[in-house]
Amino acid sequence: MNGSWIRKIFMANRFKRRLNSSLTLPDPPSELVKVSWFTLSMLVSFFGSILLILLLFHIVRTKLTGSTVLIAHLLALQLLLCSVYFPILFIDSFAGLNGASLNLNCPVLLLMYIGAVQAQHWASLVLAINRYVAIALPHHYRKLVSKPVLTMMILAPWIIGTGGTIPLYFGSGGKFGVKPVYGYCAITVAGRVYGFRALWQTIGTYIPTVLMGIIYVTLFLRLAIDGRVCFGRTREKEDLTGLEKRLEKRVTMAKMLVAAHVCYCVCFLPGPIVVLAFPQLYGQHLMLAHWLNGFLTLCGYAASPVSWYQRSRNSLSLFLPPSPFPGK
Repeated sequence: MNGSWIRKIFMANRFKRRLNSSLTLPDPPSELVKVSWFTLSMLVSFFGSILLILLLFHIVRTKLTGSTVLIAHLLALQLLLCSVYFPILFIDSFAGLNGASLNLNCPVLLLMYIGAVQAQHWASLVLAINRYVAIALPHHYRKLVSKPVLTMMILAPWIIGTGGTIPLYFGSGGKFGVKPVYGYCAITVAGRVYGFRALWQTIGTYIPTVLMGIIYVTLFLRLAIDGRVCFGRTREKEDLTGLEKRLEKRVTMAKMLVAAHVCYCVCFLPGPIVVLAFPQLYGQHLMLAHWLNGFLTLCGYAASPVSWYQRSRNSLSLFLPPSPFPGK
């Protein structure tokens, strides 16, 4: 009898210790850390937005047909995130970390922000599919760039991104609201790891990212093997025919796409992985979410124009079927 009471008291004390440890708030960040994060984030947002505007203007000046429509749509999405949503969230978070509040409608803001983030992933996948069809299935390319199909390829990312986030808005797998104590907009995940929050991240982030990688690697291997540029006999560039030179340039472009996708994964996957598998880390380290989901993700959008600039001329010419008109 006494042993059972002792066991109950022991279990009660252990429960209290766990409860107190779960309620322990992380130490507030230092002023230097807060100012450094906010300054770097706003600078990246500012310069990234300028580069995206310049590149988007350059794209729009050309005739918006075929893949250029999809490119312009993707750049517009990235510009929306880089110049609107991220600065608002950065300012709100910085104010909350300093004891102030902007009193934003956090659920609606986070719904639009996350919907746009996941729509950006699917828009990137749509562009990857467009490139692959242009090379591997050129006879079907004209159908792919018809107005009905292009319209669907633009609307589908928004439908998937926003539609997949709406259940979270209503509390399935988490909650859109404010960070306890600090009061800035934040996401609180809930439920089992393999519940809806896993499905939400898988559909919105992992599936399009993995499929993009498969497409670009397959495209590179197909071009390298078919063109016998990397896997075959080596020849001097002066001895290459016009077709072989074109294939060699396409292989180089495919390499750049694979490298760009690796950088894409580095910038966009750490935040979702931590949210899904290790959400307790955000509770233990207050600034981790701001660096991973904020600054690192923003760097991916800001670096996008640099990557586009390196391959802009080739991406609009090498990855489209040859024009039947000379000089075009």
